[in-house]
Amino acid sequence: TSTGVTRTGGQADPLGGTAGVSLLATAGTAPRRVTQNGTSAATETAGGVYSHSFLVKQGTAPYALVGQQGDTPWIWATLKWSDLSLSAQACTAVLDPVVYAGGYRRVTITYTRIATNLSHPTVGPALTTAALIGNTDYGPTWAGTETVIAFGAQGETGPYATSYIPTTTAAATRNADLLASADTVISPTIVAEFTVPLNGPTTGYPRVFSWNDGTSNNNIEIYLDRVNLNLYASVFGGGVE
Repeated sequence: TSTGVTRTGGQADPLGGTAGVSLLATAGTAPRRVTQNGTSAATETAGGVYSHSFLVKQGTAPYALVGQQGDTPWIWATLKWSDLSLSAQACTAVLDPVVYAGGYRRVTITYTRIATNLSHPTVGPALTTAALIGNTDYGPTWAGTETVIAFGAQGETGPYATSYIPTTTAAATRNADLLASADTVISPTIVAEFTVPLNGPTTGYPRVFSWNDGTSNNNIEIYLDRVNLNLYASVFGGGVE
């Protein structure tokens, strides 16, 4: 459902397609946004923690607004393009440090539902910060030339966003995320830090991380012993552990 914006599809998206949408504000005073309507929305339960992420690209508006309607106060965050700072109301907002293809940036809002309600993810241009937005709407004066480009909204249960899964009309099942390197020689000075939420099996020895050459002969694995609550690392070289 569009409120005070004209949508123009066919914009380049970070996956190499043309599924991005330009949102152009109309002149006047009132909110400017696009919201998923209730006919296709999922239900979010009171007390549940949810995360919504949006890929946005700078247009002519000074801010990008992302949000979730249905609670009081309304859940909003704004990304200020000039310095990439975030302001938020009734949620925690995070900007992914990665710059996606085409200049897209991913903003995630995480919130706890006050009341059971349908999910209404919202995105649009903004002229001000979320701190100045009230519980319902806000009313700056729009020139009618402000734009933002949006792509890839994704709603998930839990306190963080996972990597983007392309979807159309139905939910999609997540495959394992893979970390790959095109280098044939790995420098010993490379240092990487990973944060892995352990929401998997409660028994056995689930793998947290695996890095290999496509075989079981050469790999580095980190796995969890759910019985004794120990974390282990295993290294195989030439088939020898």
